[in-house]
Amino acid sequence: MNSTTLKSENAYYLRMIALIAGGCVCFVIAYFAFAASIDAPYWQLPEGIGGIALTAGGIACFAYIRNFNTLEIDSKALTVKSVLGSHKKTIALSEITGYTETSHTNKGKTHFELTVYTGTGKHRLLSYAYGNYDDLKALLTTGQRHDTARETELKRNLAWFMGAAFIVIGICMCV
Repeated sequence: MNSTTLKSENAYYLRMIALIAGGCVCFVIAYFAFAASIDAPYWQLPEGIGGIALTAGGIACFAYIRNFNTLEIDSKALTVKSVLGSHKKTIALSEITGYTETSHTNKGKTHFELTVYTGTGKHRLLSYAYGNYDDLKALLTTGQRHDTARETELKRNLAWFMGAAFIVIGICMCV
């Protein structure tokens, strides 16, 4: 590797704008629902509960924005920063013990999820979130062990989860 720094090309700005717009709409509708719930001559419980649910939805929209990261990889470390540039964590490339890559198909498009494991934790990269996913993957996985046993276990757990979800949905539809 050379001494230059590779920065991620973030491809999530449309999702972020949608979350901000959705959060703002939730807050506006929640305001009107609260206003309607305390209107005379007596309080309206359904509007109040709806206002609380919409407020929680707006907060969740803005909180989810914290999950968007900007990555910088140099010859020694992976630096994870928030969208606004504050430092989240640094992972030394020498600490990486292995990686897994799984593919997910949604609406006819295949996306990849790269998980890099260290002795103390892990970090995920999603191909739809970064325009230069292949370059980031190449720098992070060069000389590292592809953990196929863990990858098989992840796929098996996902299959069990999906099967259980379909059973629950089927039972709920029969009742």
